[in-house]
Amino acid sequence: QGLPAINAIMCEMGAELTHREQHVFILHILKFSTKEIAALMEFTPQRVSNIKAQINLKLFGNKIASQLDENIKRAVFRIV
Repeated sequence: QGLPAINAIMCEMGAELTHREQHVFILHILKFSTKEIAALMEFTPQRVSNIKAQINLKLFGNKIASQLDENIKRAVFRIV
């Protein structure tokens, strides 16, 4: 699992994530909180939430940031 699973999700979904979205996605997978990601990337927590929503829309067709975790879990179980 780990980083290969993250890469598999991104590749399988065929989404073109920006570098910023990729960074947020990886930090999110590694269980960094929205506030921690915001501090690391020098964004507001709202900006991080917006980026998570963009990721969720690109990867899973759902623009609700809070559902990103559940969508990732489903995708990982489908790949493994």
